[in-house]
Amino acid sequence: MNHLYQQWRSQPPADHPFYVSPDCSLTYGEMEVRMEATFRHWQPLGLHAGDTLFLAVSDELLNLLSVLTALRYGLTLMMWNPHAPLWETEKVLDLAQPACLCLDESLLQSWNLAQRPLPARGMVVVDDQGMTVQVTAQAASLPASTQEESPAYVLFTSGTTDLPKGVTISGPALAAHLHTLSRHFGYSATSRLLNPLPWHHADGLVGGPLLAWYNGATLVRPHRFTPHDVVHLLERVAKERITHLIGVPTLLALMARLGTDHRHAFKTPWFEVMVSTGGKLEENLWRTFEEQFQVPVANIYGLTETVVGGIFCGPNGASRRVGSLGKPVDCTVEIRSPEGEVLGENQMGELWITGANLMSGYLNQPEATRTVMEAGWFRSGDLISRDEEGFYHFHGRQKNVLMRGGFPVFPEQIAEVLNLHPQVAEAVVIGRPDPIWEEVPVAFVVLHPGAALTGKELAAFCRTRLSEYKIPKTFYWVDHLPKGPAGKILLAQVRSWLQPVEKTVVSSALNIPQQVAVLASGCFNVSVTTLNDHSTPGNTTGWDSLSFMELVVQLEEHFNMILAVQDILKMESLGAIQRLVIEYLQQREDPEEQALDLS
Repeated sequence: MNHLYQQWRSQPPADHPFYVSPDCSLTYGEMEVRMEATFRHWQPLGLHAGDTLFLAVSDELLNLLSVLTALRYGLTLMMWNPHAPLWETEKVLDLAQPACLCLDESLLQSWNLAQRPLPARGMVVVDDQGMTVQVTAQAASLPASTQEESPAYVLFTSGTTDLPKGVTISGPALAAHLHTLSRHFGYSATSRLLNPLPWHHADGLVGGPLLAWYNGATLVRPHRFTPHDVVHLLERVAKERITHLIGVPTLLALMARLGTDHRHAFKTPWFEVMVSTGGKLEENLWRTFEEQFQVPVANIYGLTETVVGGIFCGPNGASRRVGSLGKPVDCTVEIRSPEGEVLGENQMGELWITGANLMSGYLNQPEATRTVMEAGWFRSGDLISRDEEGFYHFHGRQKNVLMRGGFPVFPEQIAEVLNLHPQVAEAVVIGRPDPIWEEVPVAFVVLHPGAALTGKELAAFCRTRLSEYKIPKTFYWVDHLPKGPAGKILLAQVRSWLQPVEKTVVSSALNIPQQVAVLASGCFNVSVTTLNDHSTPGNTTGWDSLSFMELVVQLEEHFNMILAVQDILKMESLGAIQRLVIEYLQQREDPEEQALDLS
């Protein structure tokens, strides 16, 4: 059994609940039994401590079991989104070179695995119920690892070039930061954590199953989260006796917008604090949320390279100042100039961090590691200042990265994909501020002479190579990109070209359902001919949480209407949206009919 697993302090009773979801509930004792069974499934592969397990499965319970089983037996877990496009997946697999794959059956063909060498120890294939349907082993080709302590996990982030980065977190770094989080927020065996964030990102993985297991606490999970689930999420706070809800600023914005009928959701004897992580929490949203729900909000600043955190604002008074990042906890930070000089109060510079919670480095990328690590310090790339009372404040990013709904997006990676299109001569991507999603990527594109291309066509091209949240929301067609003497694109000048958010032009000659369809096609970045009454998030390209809320805003503006929360939650298909708009307009035109309907 792994030393890291043994040193964790939680030893809850076997009947204490660990995992609660709409589909099942498991105690700690039941989890132990299932973890042993999971490892028996893996035994034909000849896995040893130190081996790397690349996990890409849709079934959440199997994800959970694999995470904790890997930790228990000293394997290094590599988490990957099974819905990521092939182009990204192939780059990550080439970089990771895992000893074993555990993946959905549907990925066998879509990943072209027949054209790739089988991993050294083989692979496990599971069906859509999370049941093992195939184990292909060739264990004899790989000796047992000689590492004394294998890394706990590797999480992948898109790099500023075509290569992804695998952030490697050691067992001691993970344990140290879990201790920090537990002490700072008062987690214990009686805590009940509600965290809807995905597990292939640090805030979901560490702030979810790992944090709960470390404390012997209970982890509560909703179904896969969408804006329609906001009300259900708020209802579960009281129903499940939640003590801590962990989310990103986008989740807080959605709750503030759609949870107006649940203002007392957190007024229970058990709830302690709302924890915001994964991005800058704007002061206005922070104050609005606390006033609307009458609940304290604490903020965590950190990066995947620091496990999840480093600087904390709240929940205690000593570190709390709304709008700031707060103060460092269990790590040392400095603000430095480009020359490495340590700066004083109210001077803006790059934040450097050192402490037990730092990554070991980027997987198989020593040069990339050297660019951010120096004598035990990590260069964050974020521009920060410190005031006279020791509170830290965020001013921007030195490196060209934007945060979209809590997920880091590297514009250079998107531009690289755009430049692969045969009709694109040159492209650059920057971030545009967004009230809900913090930032969204937009692209400025130069076409080859005589070329003709639409934004929807270019978005479709991007979808074959990028995850949906990385696809630009707007394409600007320009005849050149401004450059300096060395040929580098002048991003500041490009940013000055940003226009107000473009609204989809809708002809008044169209009937109401057609107008709704045109608005939807603009928000989803797809041709209107691909949409029909039965279009839903499940069968419509581009219909995600971001584009759905954008559609809500555009419907309200275009039809001069205010959608009630109950109406928004009914908008589960394009046909439902069209009928809702028609009913609203009919009621507005005939007040007497409206009064009759309401009676």
